Amino acid sequence: MMAFTTSNGAIMTKSQHLNLPFIQPAQAQKHITHNEALLLLDAVVQLSVLTAELAAPPETPEEGARYIVAPDAAAEWAGREGQIAVVISGDWTFVTPQTGWRAWMEDRAGLYIWAVSYTHLRAHETGRNL
Repeated sequence: MMAFTTSNGAIMTKSQHLNLPFIQPAQAQKHITHNEALLLLDAVVQLSVLTAELAAPPETPEEGARYIVAPDAAAEWAGREGQIAVVISGDWTFVTPQTGWRAWMEDRAGLYIWAVSYTHLRAHETGRNL
């Protein structure tokens, strides 16, 4: 298996853009690392979130539900403002969006793009249909 290293020879354990875990040489239970990466990809590819208006997690979220944590977050979401919160295997997992990420906001029926925070992107602002 190929190990990923940086120019200074350090072994990389996560991918640069999506922070996906790499399988390491001689690692036991490689399937766990692989499955973790697949779950994270499933959470952020073709991103559609229910809302960006909640500062605390809902009482009974569905598996796979995705939210953008609102300012002044509380409870399990404290300190996670602006991150994507997704329910994976019954637990909250948080992903920090990168510049250029897009998300469909279901409650606002609009496409938003991440710069410093999510900003509404309208078709007429781009001069073409999205």
